Amino acid sequence: MKGDASSFGASGISGGRRILLVMLCFAAQNCAIGLSFGCFGPLLPSTEQHFGISRLAATMGMSLITLAIGGLAPVAGALYQRFSARVVMTVAALLCSASYAVIALTTIYPLALVMFGILGACMVSLGIIGPVTLVNRRFTTTRGKMLGIINVPIFLLVTPFLVAEALPVFGRTGILLAICAVFAALSLAFFFGIGPDPTAAGDAQASSNPVAGENRNPAPGSFPLTAHRRNRVIAFWLLSLGVGIIAGGGVVYVAHIVPFGLERGMTLATASLLLSIYCGAGVAGSLIAGWLADRIGPYYTLIGCALGQVAVWIMFLQVHDDGLFIAAALMGFFLVPITTLHPAAIGTIYSPQEVSKAMGFSYAVKLPFLFTLTPAVAVAYDSFKSYAAGFYLMTAVTLLAAFLFLAADLAGRNIRKAQMHFKAAEI
Repeated sequence: MKGDASSFGASGISGGRRILLVMLCFAAQNCAIGLSFGCFGPLLPSTEQHFGISRLAATMGMSLITLAIGGLAPVAGALYQRFSARVVMTVAALLCSASYAVIALTTIYPLALVMFGILGACMVSLGIIGPVTLVNRRFTTTRGKMLGIINVPIFLLVTPFLVAEALPVFGRTGILLAICAVFAALSLAFFFGIGPDPTAAGDAQASSNPVAGENRNPAPGSFPLTAHRRNRVIAFWLLSLGVGIIAGGGVVYVAHIVPFGLERGMTLATASLLLSIYCGAGVAGSLIAGWLADRIGPYYTLIGCALGQVAVWIMFLQVHDDGLFIAAALMGFFLVPITTLHPAAIGTIYSPQEVSKAMGFSYAVKLPFLFTLTPAVAVAYDSFKSYAAGFYLMTAVTLLAAFLFLAADLAGRNIRKAQMHFKAAEI
């Protein structure tokens, strides 16, 4: 019988091996994203002192990381089709380790900026494309659940507090060298813990441009979608644009929620809780969203999350005091799961052999939204001296994202029917 999970490289894996893979994917995502983003802000003043630079210059490191994540995502996706996941993730972890070592020890800031760029490239390879590729190649019926588990942002939640406590004791250099050691250890774990790709033979045959929607030489276990190329392209772009809006909304929240809290009369410490509560609620949101994606589908889950965010953006303008903390928790619950639902939805359009490259292109589509929505809200604030206009703007574009997800679902239905017919024919 060919139509079982083995055709996608899943059924041949023992329960222990699956648990190990999930743990490694969780570590890759949390260390690459959580450690890097979680330590940057708390170390920012010490970075200024170490290099003798301004605050603006010090923040350029994060800008380079973000640019590398979006700009090099297609390259990272292509690497997973040319090389095994074990090789790419091992090399990415080693490069992260070396980058942190240089950033810790050098006094030449331009060299440190180069390392930040390398970190961004490795973050997208190791923390975004890598775990998604492994889950799509090794799991079938529980992909949403697995994606929900590996994308739980535990490290992003706890790293700022740990760095703040450790900084007076170990200093900036000690903390960065400790992170360097973490990635060095991870490289060994990936090399010995990730087995050969079950679809490695098919990777080389996957489409050279998954966005174009054609696979001229289908790999064993993939499904023929040539007849649905147009729907594939439409579904990809609608999904990616909707995800870009939601992801940009996340950047807006992180950048503006503390100033919004201050505008509402909160102290700095209290307003900062709006960010912590957001991250904490995102943990539960990611797990529940993954569970729902397996049961009602990622598109309906995305639509529900987008509509939930629409309500919360309006709620922020209507409530005060404790109501703001409830709104912050709801925003985290609905928004943070985008990192789980995005790859789950991509997996309904492309075969497991093509998901890595498709994800890379999709992240590139997201990049403009990451850089435009936050300044747009700032411009609205400067123009009206209030966050009301900016939050209403986010309400409108998030509602647009919900309609984009609905349209993507309609475009992708024929593709999913083709998958089911293909699997049924193989049994």
